[in-house]
This record gives sequence, structure tokens and C-alpha cells, in this order.
Amino acid sequence: MRSPKLAGIAAALAAATAASGCQGSRAIEAPVSEAQRLDESLTAISADCGEAYQVRARGQAGTGSARHELETLVADATARTEPLARIYAHNRYWRYQSEPISQLVADAKARLHECGLGSAAVHLARITHTGESG
Repeated sequence: MRSPKLAGIAAALAAATAASGCQGSRAIEAPVSEAQRLDESLTAISADCGEAYQVRARGQAGTGSARHELETLVADATARTEPLARIYAHNRYWRYQSEPISQLVADAKARLHECGLGSAAVHLARITHTGESG
């Protein structure tokens, strides 16, 4: 026979879990191997954005060599979105550093647009079926 006190505690925990928006197994951290892939992908995207800002800051964005640099950065950033999209497709509810994968995709798209690598953002939106705005 269950203790009424234990039943009350269990009910309170269940209510607190529901109220906090926890999704049970859907809101778990990404496995270590996937977290490593996410880290590599997001770090590379950030690096590509940083380099794109530097190319533009030099004021040579219209020159042939700058255009080539930006095209190279777009190609790299586009390739770096692939692991992020695969993990999103596998389980968009996993969390990485306390953020849902779906939010990481939205943030990556926004960052790519902001730094001028919009083609990579469009690619990420297309392969994740998340649309342009998120």
C-alpha cells in the first residue's frame, strides 16, 4: 500500500514537471557524439561569419579577391550547416548547452543572414524545412 504522503509528493513532482514545460524524454541533452558535431558545426559557422565581417571591414567587398573570399566562406558555411540539419532532423527537441536544437537552427540562420552569408542561411532553412524566418 502506498503512503498518502509519498503519493502527494509524487503528484506535486508531476505537477511541477508539467508546469515547467518539461517534455520528458524529448527535452534531453544531445548525446555526446552529436553534441561534438553540433559544437564543430556552430563553431565553424561563427568563424565563417567572423571572417565575412573582416572581409567587409577591409572595405574591399566589391573587389574580385574579396568576392572570391566571400564565395569561399558561403560555400564553407553552407557545408557546415549539414551536420546541424542532420541532428535537427533526428531530434529537434534535444538540447545542447541548455538550448533546443530548433533554437540553434533559428540562431544559426539569423547569424548567417546578419554576417552576409545569406545563401548559407537559405540553404539551412531549406534543408531543415524551417522557412526563412525561423
